[in-house]
Amino acid sequence: MVNRGDLLAFADDMLILTNSQAEMKQAIQELDGLNEVWNLRLNKAKSQVLTDDNIPDIAGIPCANHVKYLGVPVHLDHKEQRDKCVASIKRNLGHLKWKLRKVDLEIKETLTCVLARSILVYTGTPMVAAGLWKKEDIDRLEAQLFREVNSLPNVIANKSIMNVACSMRNAWEIIQGLAQRANL
Repeated sequence: MVNRGDLLAFADDMLILTNSQAEMKQAIQELDGLNEVWNLRLNKAKSQVLTDDNIPDIAGIPCANHVKYLGVPVHLDHKEQRDKCVASIKRNLGHLKWKLRKVDLEIKETLTCVLARSILVYTGTPMVAAGLWKKEDIDRLEAQLFREVNSLPNVIANKSIMNVACSMRNAWEIIQGLAQRANL
């Protein structure tokens, strides 16, 4: 499984990418085999298989059409995927704005902008690595977030916003590098 490059792991969270039910079943069996050698146990109650197949489970792990990996929603429907990620980013920004409500406006805007980009990188990297999002998606989201953070009107073109917002590296450059390192 690891040699094929279809395993992403962070601490005790894993994302396994397969092309069929048989491959997923084999991956689950390989993970179950780690219990004897390394005393590592796959918690099937906390695991899910993301699939559009109409089956209840694979090797005892329930199937669903949407899951979360490291807090990032992953959905089979691309529009639903994007909408859930945008909602997650906005929710996090809302929390930050509320916590910074008594801070100087300039500091608040700067921190909110930085957090928006960081959340976009965190959320966008697995989406790009999985081939669900492209450069245009990241650029559009980054412009949308910058517009919202700075309360800019819709009449300003995304390209103009990106020219101002990306005086350094844009989110796509960061995400693309991270996604490539994921070796998917």
